[in-house]
Amino acid sequence: MSFEPDKSEDNSEEFLDEEVLHIHDPYLIDESDNIPMAESVELETSFLHPSSLVFTVIAQLRQNLIPAVIALFGAAKGNYVFLGIAAAIFVLSIVAATVRYLTLRYSIQDGELTVQSGLFFRRLRKVPTSQIQNIDLVQNILHRLFRVAEVRVETASGTEPEATLRVLSLSQVENLRAKVRSASQRSISDSKATESSGVAASDREATTAQEILRIPSSWLLKAGLASNRGMVLLGFILGLYYQNLPNDGRDFRNVRDQLRGVSSYLPDFGQGWQLWLAIAGATIVLLALVRLFGIGWFILRFFGYRLSQQGDDFKISCGLFTKVSATVPVRRIQFVSIHRSMIMRWFGLASIRIETAGGAGKNNENATTTVSKRWFVPVVPESQISELMSTIRPELSWKEQDFDWKPLAPRAASRFVRIGIIVSIFLIIVGVAASRPWGWVPGLALSPLIVWYWLKRSRSTKYARIGKGVIFRSGVFTRKTSITFFEKIQGASVSQSPFDRRWGMGTLSVDTAAAGPANHTISIRYLDASFAAQEYREIVRLSSQQASAV
Repeated sequence: MSFEPDKSEDNSEEFLDEEVLHIHDPYLIDESDNIPMAESVELETSFLHPSSLVFTVIAQLRQNLIPAVIALFGAAKGNYVFLGIAAAIFVLSIVAATVRYLTLRYSIQDGELTVQSGLFFRRLRKVPTSQIQNIDLVQNILHRLFRVAEVRVETASGTEPEATLRVLSLSQVENLRAKVRSASQRSISDSKATESSGVAASDREATTAQEILRIPSSWLLKAGLASNRGMVLLGFILGLYYQNLPNDGRDFRNVRDQLRGVSSYLPDFGQGWQLWLAIAGATIVLLALVRLFGIGWFILRFFGYRLSQQGDDFKISCGLFTKVSATVPVRRIQFVSIHRSMIMRWFGLASIRIETAGGAGKNNENATTTVSKRWFVPVVPESQISELMSTIRPELSWKEQDFDWKPLAPRAASRFVRIGIIVSIFLIIVGVAASRPWGWVPGLALSPLIVWYWLKRSRSTKYARIGKGVIFRSGVFTRKTSITFFEKIQGASVSQSPFDRRWGMGTLSVDTAAAGPANHTISIRYLDASFAAQEYREIVRLSSQQASAV
C-alpha cells in the first residue's frame, strides 16, 4: 500500500560546497570596493578568469595527494606502474581543464543565462533568470587572496548546480549577479503574486539577523573526542605501513617480528610481557592519533560556529581557514534528526542534522551536506535541544520524554534474539573453518554480547505520532531520533515479508522529498501488522489534509 499526497511544497534546495559562501555574505565582497554595475540587462559574452588554470592544477594536486604518496612509495620499491598511471591521469586532467577554460563562455540575453562549453562535444545550457534562486561562491584562502571565486548558479529544479563557473573575478561575479537580478525583475514585473513575494523577500533581507547559537571551542573539543573522523587517518597510516613492508613479508609474522623489535626497548617482566606491552603501546598511540585528528577536523571545520535567523532563513557561518557561510530556508526543511553517539551522551551533548527539499541523497559527503545539513548543528548540549527544535519549528513542543512512544510488536524481541543467535552460530562456524581447533572460541565468547545487542536494539526502537508529524527513534551505540512533518510527507507505505506475515508484523515507511544527509530514514520494521495498517491510514489522512491546506 502506498499513497502520494498533493505535492504543492516547493522542492527546491540550496546547495553549498565546502567553501561555499552566499553572494550576500560580508566575508566575500567588500562593499567599499564600489564595483560598477551596468544598467543594461544584457551581459556580453565573457570567459573564465585566467587564474582558473592555476586553481585547477592545485585542485588536482589536492585530490590526488594520497594516491601520489602511495605511488611514490611504490616507485621507491621499484614498482613504477602506479606512478605512471597517476602521472597520466594528472596530465589528462590538466589538458581537459585547459580545453574547458578556452571553450567555456557565458552571457545573459533575452532573460536567459547561457553557458556554452566543449570542443568536440559542445554543450549549450540555458537557464531562465527568473528561475535562478542563488548565485553562490566557493572561496578558499587562495581565492580570497587573488580576489576570485568559483560560482555556482542554483535553481529549484535539481540536486546539482545548473551552471558552475570556475573561476571568475569578484567584479565579474558582481556584474553577473546584477544582470541576473535585473533580468529576473524585468521578466516578472507583470506578475502581482511574484511582486508581493518580492516585497516579502525584501522585508526578509531588511530583517536584522538574530543569533540563535554560538559554539565555543570547548564543545568542539568534546565533539572531536567523540567522533570517528580519525579513522581516515588510521587507514592512511596502515596503508603506508603495508606499502612499506617487504614484498615477501606482508603477513602477520612480519608484523609480529617488528613488534618484537620494538619490545626489546621496553622493560622485561618475563613471560613475553614485552610483546604485549608493545602491542598495547601501539594501540594507545593509534587511538590517540584518531582522537587528535577528530579534534582537529572539528576545529578546522566549525571554529567560530554561529547560527542565526534572518527572516525565514537560517544563516550558518564557521570555519578556521576556510570561511563558510550557508543559508538554509526554513520552509525547505523536510526532516530533522538528532544524533547522540555513546561518547557524546557521556558528555551530555548531541548533534542535529536536517534534510531539505530537493534531495542531496549523494553518497559522497561534500561541503553542502557537511555544513548546512549533515552538521547543521555539529554539537549542542542536551539542555538546549528543545529550544533549538522550537526555533526550527515554532509550533513544535519538543519534549521526548512526554511523547506517546509505541514499542515494536510484543514478539519482536524474540525475533531479534533469534537473529543474534543465528549471527553467533555463523561466527562460530567461520572461526572453526578458519582456524582449528580453537577457532570457535571468539564466536562463542562474543555470543552473549551479540544477543544483548539485538535485544537492546529491539527495545530502543520506538515510534510516535504527534500533532505535527511522525517521530522515529532507533540505535544502540549511536541513538537517532528523527521527525518529519505531515505537510512534508511525499509518500507512505506498509509492507510485509513472508516472515512478517508468519509473525503478524509489518513495516511502516514514510518518505519525504529528500534523503541522505541525516543518515536516518523513517522505516519501522517489526510493528504489529494491525497497528502498522492503522498508522498508515492516519498518516495518509493527515498528510493529505496538510498538503491541501498549504
